[in-house]
This record gives sequence, structure tokens and C-alpha cells, in this order.
Amino acid sequence: MTGAGLAAVVLVLVPVVVSPGASLTLALNELLRGDARAPLRVGIGTALGVVLLGVVVAATGVPSLIARDDRLTRLLAVIGAVVLLWLAVSAWRAAGASPSTSGRPTRSVVTSSYLMVVSNPKALSVYLVVAPSVLSVPTATGYLTFAATHALLVLGWLTLIGRLSARLLERRDLTVWRGRLLRAGAVWLAVLAAVTAAGA
Repeated sequence: MTGAGLAAVVLVLVPVVVSPGASLTLALNELLRGDARAPLRVGIGTALGVVLLGVVVAATGVPSLIARDDRLTRLLAVIGAVVLLWLAVSAWRAAGASPSTSGRPTRSVVTSSYLMVVSNPKALSVYLVVAPSVLSVPTATGYLTFAATHALLVLGWLTLIGRLSARLLERRDLTVWRGRLLRAGAVWLAVLAAVTAAGA
């Protein structure tokens, strides 16, 4: 891939990465639960999911089959909605717990974010629709470069947001707002789940 091609990939992916979505919501919810490293952990899970999507697209014809079969597309959307709804319920329940007792193990946060990506029709559409339009010749190497760039951007963005949010939380007493913010994140995840299910 040429330098211009890589620049085009970055320009296309930046809005996808920085737009508020499930990964950012999960990272901030876990940060509010008391896990200072949650944004990095969510970034790792998200990056792993993105790389898996890139590998699947590069190595198989499965994405084109999914794109042609409405039943598979709907099934994927329903699975994505269920994962988002599960995360919303978890965030809502965490709103009532104290930060010191509500944190989840690292593996759980990484796994949650990974599952969120691989079951997300929006993430798959990035590889089915966006990537082929940006890659001059959609090859395995092109898809893998696209996925690696996407993963690095996600990791960088969530790490930056995490550090900025952690500093904000240190400077202000947000104890009163913690539950409200967690519930707002839960509602946002539920909205994302409903939109995903509606797309099915």
C-alpha cells in the first residue's frame, strides 16, 4: 500500500474511531466503575476484534455471503443487539455499586469489548462497504493493513480519552454524578442495541 493509500485509510477510519459508540461507552463506564486501565483494556479487546474482522475478510468469502443473505445479516444484527443490551444491563447494575467493588476482571472487559466488535454489524459494514471503496485493489494485504491501522487508531483514541477522563475524575468529586453517568451510558448502550435490532 502506498503512502497516499495509507493516508486515505486513516482519513476514512478517523471518523469511525472517534464517533461515540459502544467501545467508548464501555471504556468510560468501566472507568467510572473504578478501573483506571479500562480504556486500554477496551481498546485491546476492540483492536483484537477489528483484526479478526480484517483477517476473516482477507482470508474468506464469508463477508460477501453475509452481505448477500438477509437472514445472516439479521442474525448478526440480533446477536449484536443482545451483546449491547447485556452491556447496558451490566452498566445499569454497576451504577448502584461502589467503585471499589464493581470493577470487573481484566479478561472480562477485554472479552466484552471483543465480543461487542465481532458481533457489531456496523463494524462488519466497515469491512464490507468502506474498506473495498478505499482500497484501490482489495487484497488480503490491503485488508490486513486496513485492520491494523484501524486497531492502532482505536487503541490510541481510547487510551487518550481514558487518560483525559481519568484526570478529570481526579480533579473533581464526581461521586454524586457517578451513578447518573453510568445510567446514562447504560441507556446509550440500550439505544445502540435498539438501533442495531431495528436494522435487523
